[in-house]
Amino acid sequence: RKILFGLSDVVLTAAAFELAYGFRRWLPLSNEFFLLPEVKDLLLFFSVLTWVAAGYWLNIHSHPDATRIRAILRDSARQVGYGAMALFVFIVFGLRLPHPISRPFLATFIVASWFFLAGFRIAARNLIPALSREFGFKRYILVVGLGSRAERLARTLEDYYEDGIRIVGFLAPPDAVQAPATIQLQREYPVLPLDNLRAMMAQHVIDEIHFAVESDRLPSLEEVFLWCDEEGVCSRVAVDFFPHVNSDLALERIGDTPLLTFTAAPDDEV
Repeated sequence: RKILFGLSDVVLTAAAFELAYGFRRWLPLSNEFFLLPEVKDLLLFFSVLTWVAAGYWLNIHSHPDATRIRAILRDSARQVGYGAMALFVFIVFGLRLPHPISRPFLATFIVASWFFLAGFRIAARNLIPALSREFGFKRYILVVGLGSRAERLARTLEDYYEDGIRIVGFLAPPDAVQAPATIQLQREYPVLPLDNLRAMMAQHVIDEIHFAVESDRLPSLEEVFLWCDEEGVCSRVAVDFFPHVNSDLALERIGDTPLLTFTAAPDDEV
């Protein structure tokens, strides 16, 4: 999926560049605009390389929300924005041309590239589940916890079934009483006791373990966290203790103490 959409970014970015160049040449402005062939080729190559690299760096083509229109518009704008900043820096400090490059050309290129990228991804978003089924890998997830919090997380994970997300089952916390044998959502999942975790892992592939329990129960599950570290299994904690907080989340570490940071300001300085 990354390769196919990366190739589409190459074609669409190059098409937007050529469209913007031809459009600026056509505009009846007072100053005639043209680029020397070697300068034009260099700018085109740098733009394509930067646009594709920004898409890979931002992980646009891999995250589960890649098929949602709002995410497509946002991610395409971020990709084009990072690419445009790199292009400006390259023009000012790298090329050092004797005459400034046409601003209408640059503005048209940026707008057209965003329109092409976003439009293509919206039109092709139904291909992503098909590509995931044919070529993508599956991720098997074990949910730790019972009750409404764990079921809410599992229902969210079920929405990404077409993207390769598979729920193996639920793991009952150590203090759970009268745990059911199965949990029925869109599909039926077994409920496993904590003592059977190692035996179950020897028989089934587990890529991630998601913890959906109350905050006061997390210390009793420290053994599971340590086991994930030993086995290289990705562990995630559902931080929905404060459902009305809209700040972005970031994880920092001071010494040996990890800190979960809530901030309304962007964490990315760029």
